[in-house]
Amino acid sequence: MQKIIFVFFLTLTFLTTKAQTTGVKNDTLKQFLGDVFSTIQQNSVYKSSFDWPSLKTKVFKGIDTAQSYDDLIPSIKFIYRSINDRHGFLNLYGKRIAMNDKPTYAVRNVLQNQLKNGIPKIKTQILDKQYGYILIPSNNDFGENSSILSQEIQDSLCKLNPKNLKGIIIDLRLNSGGSMFPMLLGLNQIVGNGTIGSFVDIEGRPITKWIIKNSSFYLDTQQVAVVTNGCAFSRSLKIVVLTSRITKSAGEDLAIALRGKVNTLFIGEETGGFTTSTSVHYVNGQLLTVASAFIADRTGKVYRDKISPDINMVEGDNFQEPKNDVKVTAALNWMKKHRSK
Repeated sequence: MQKIIFVFFLTLTFLTTKAQTTGVKNDTLKQFLGDVFSTIQQNSVYKSSFDWPSLKTKVFKGIDTAQSYDDLIPSIKFIYRSINDRHGFLNLYGKRIAMNDKPTYAVRNVLQNQLKNGIPKIKTQILDKQYGYILIPSNNDFGENSSILSQEIQDSLCKLNPKNLKGIIIDLRLNSGGSMFPMLLGLNQIVGNGTIGSFVDIEGRPITKWIIKNSSFYLDTQQVAVVTNGCAFSRSLKIVVLTSRITKSAGEDLAIALRGKVNTLFIGEETGGFTTSTSVHYVNGQLLTVASAFIADRTGKVYRDKISPDINMVEGDNFQEPKNDVKVTAALNWMKKHRSK
């Protein structure tokens, strides 16, 4: 099986070894840039469908005068920009080098304000006695704590007393990523068993399948996380997923895993559009990530960009009082009227 591909929280800061970054020999800089280029080429989702020799010629043009690692930054940005890799980046001696320095789209202040004090907590609430609400935030998991985080989500989910629920709202509006494993497994009774999605190549052919079986999450046959289920949900449960422009990376993976399920509706805004998985590498001790695969849902549909909601709604967010939230209200109205299939 191909090595595990992790999807990380986009705004994490990675620690790197400090080193002299100026007055470096030009040959050393050329070697480093060459290693960066080769690593990206060998692991990019576009590795078999791009004119890499031509790109390499352009990347190395003018490098003969480089005297510091900072002089390589424009060339590294150019690589990511040329292959349209929005998800990958190089952490170059403390500087994050990526295709874009800032988001290419606006995020509303009401959403940004919710993240000023860090990652929010999981939030649950019973609405109109028969409907549940759960906000799933981002996480900083690197794989070691997947089972612990899965259990935290699972325990929060079960507090909603599913025996009495006709529907549930899964709020991903503040979920900008992290590890997808605890999110998917923590909600496994809702996401469902079997193959719930997959990493795919440029042609849409499966690379690695996402599988939930016996309260465990697998990448093909490799077990990644385990959870103890504390409750059961009806198969006819109605599901509404709320999204925003903040929803991206692993947050989008969770949304995609819920795509294709019956009795499921998406309300909100288009997502951030980081629907690729990134593989992690080190070049001369510097952390480098590259978009290595696209994401497909359980039906095989491939997502190469943002996810569009079924019902587009922009304003009206109220995270303090979900019952006064316009999108939550729309979700409740749909679930009350929708006949389960």
